[in-house]
Amino acid sequence: MPSWLWLIIILYVAGRSTGKMVGAWIGAKLTRTEDVVRKYTGIGLFAQGGVAIGLSIMASQHLKGIPISSSLFLGDMIIFGITGTTFIVQIIGPPLVKLAVKLSGEIGKYIIEEDIIAIWKL
Repeated sequence: MPSWLWLIIILYVAGRSTGKMVGAWIGAKLTRTEDVVRKYTGIGLFAQGGVAIGLSIMASQHLKGIPISSSLFLGDMIIFGITGTTFIVQIIGPPLVKLAVKLSGEIGKYIIEEDIIAIWKL
């Protein structure tokens, strides 16, 4: 995989993560949720699943004949890029979710269904 593709992968991960964190913060701010929700929801959204890999395979099939360089086609670049970002996010995502839950003070709480119903009961 060309080194310039790693730069694209890193920029994609950074942009995607920033967008999720800022979007979650803005949404929480607009809905006037608690500070703890505003601070940590974005970190909890970091993980990315295998759906992206499946979609990248489909896209690569449709774009496999478009050359990017003498040795790389657009379809291959999509597979490399999405697989690389998914790998990075799957390594970093779970610890960040754990951190978000810990920092929000939710670890160790014993909440049952009736507690949630009581909170939202009109």
